[in-house]
Amino acid sequence: MLCSALVLLGASGVGESAYSLRFKGIGVLYGPSALERFRTSHVAVIGLGGVGSWAAEALARSGIGTITLVDLDEVLQRRIREINPECDVRAMAGWVTPSNVDEFVRGAEPKFSAIIDAVDGVADKVAICSKCVELGVFLVTTGGAGGKRDATAVCTRDVCFVSQDPLLQSVRRMLRSNEFFPPEVKGPKARNSAWGLQAVSSLEPPVKRVAGWGAESCDTFGTSTFVTGTYGFAAAEAVASALAMEPLPEGSRYAPLRQRISLERERPSRAC
Repeated sequence: MLCSALVLLGASGVGESAYSLRFKGIGVLYGPSALERFRTSHVAVIGLGGVGSWAAEALARSGIGTITLVDLDEVLQRRIREINPECDVRAMAGWVTPSNVDEFVRGAEPKFSAIIDAVDGVADKVAICSKCVELGVFLVTTGGAGGKRDATAVCTRDVCFVSQDPLLQSVRRMLRSNEFFPPEVKGPKARNSAWGLQAVSSLEPPVKRVAGWGAESCDTFGTSTFVTGTYGFAAAEAVASALAMEPLPEGSRYAPLRQRISLERERPSRAC
């Protein structure tokens, strides 16, 4: 069957690797150099629910060479291997928490090229954000998709400017209060106060729960696949766009933010 498929491809497939043939469309879209960076990249997806599972599949279909999955999902591992048999799929059957995040990020081999944070816990998200900034690992964090119906309202923006998202707003508040991230800036200077941390969220206000439904459920607002899937695809796109660019010098990612955090730590009003 494989031989027949290659014959149908015609002369253009001669001399090309199975990887190049499988991801030819991605190569045309991003360029051959970017495709090679995808092949040699190591990306982690933390949390494999309605957002993370779609992000992981999108990464696999984009030719990412090594993917680490953090959650309890053996089915997704098999699916990724079916999509790209050459992908090195790794799994961590557990959670990334404040107590193990340093070991998880610092101990990755090869080093993480990027991380997608698709977990729901505020403290865990804060720990992941803080550690990625400290170690200069590209991060995309995702907000809450509960109570959202409009997939077209999903966007990727700096976490400083996220609104209509109680989860990410809580994360931002805790990063400022506990991790010395720069305070909010209002007025004309606000545009220049971005942290450089990308977040996927929705501009749509959460809709009210339908009366009489979900009172006994932990799913407070309700969710829809077409919205959670859009979150996951947007996160994967942000990773692909970052990896497609020429790599930054070692240790330079988030360097301006780390400098601002250092200044915040030294401020007498914050130190006390």
